[in-house]
Amino acid sequence: MFRDFAKRIATGATILTVSVGGTAATIELCIYHTDATAKEERLDWETNLLPLRAIAQAKLIEVDDSSNTADKETLQHVLDRVASGEAAVQGREADVIEMKQSWTEAKDAVRRFLHVSPPPP
Repeated sequence: MFRDFAKRIATGATILTVSVGGTAATIELCIYHTDATAKEERLDWETNLLPLRAIAQAKLIEVDDSSNTADKETLQHVLDRVASGEAAVQGREADVIEMKQSWTEAKDAVRRFLHVSPPPP
């Protein structure tokens, strides 16, 4: 009877360990993927939208002299679109930083609870 109880405890501990390990791996993968996506979006923004801002700003200076309101509105729309793209990229980068901090805090809390020292750097 004690042997069956010990087997059940061992099986339960194994299942719990595998479950926690799988959850941790899933979270690490999610953070890695989100970070990679944010870096790709930053590169796309720098490659595609950032040059448009310089062009639109230069043309806006030229248009200011001629006072063509339709062109001014179009150029301002381009500048607003570039700025909103930058804000979106910065928001995703901030999300990644927050995810990493939160995950580190969660791992540290579990280590403290289990009285396990952190791995060496």
